[in-house]
Amino acid sequence: FRHTSPIEAPYGAGSVRSDHIVLDFEPELGARFLGEALSDQAILARYYNNVAAEHLGKGRQALAYVHFKAAILADPSYAAGYSNLALLYRGKGLLAEAEQLLRHAVALNSQTYVPLHALRQLLREQGRVAEAGEIDHLLQAKRDIDPYHWIGLGLQRLQAGEYRAAIRALERAQGLTTGF
Repeated sequence: FRHTSPIEAPYGAGSVRSDHIVLDFEPELGARFLGEALSDQAILARYYNNVAAEHLGKGRQALAYVHFKAAILADPSYAAGYSNLALLYRGKGLLAEAEQLLRHAVALNSQTYVPLHALRQLLREQGRVAEAGEIDHLLQAKRDIDPYHWIGLGLQRLQAGEYRAAIRALERAQGLTTGF
């Protein structure tokens, strides 16, 4: 999202003049790629999704539902809207509908973990162990190339006093990305 009128933005003790403001809804610190500009619809979808999540967190399920649906309508390609609506459906016992939403979210964005984790958990709760196992394999493959997984593992090893293992995990994380 870009704001094109000049503004004075606070910076330290003084201020800095800026002709653009960038709002980053999905920061990828240390990523090897630049972010992409979002359409107005994509920005609106993220806004509605955030409002919905706030309502859900405060127990206002009807308002959460309305805003999750608004996010999906604003940008049907935004996978998080489907994934989060599935969470609401699951809580209401609408398991088949939740599964359908999660599978759609995975199809839209196979790079994200959230719908895969939620789908695996949903399948396990239904006793569909073989299907959940297939998703375990997908998640393991993704973890192997996820720097955040290796950072977390490194920190666990560090706290356990396993310093060599911590160093190996943190070096692996560093090798997978830049800026860490």
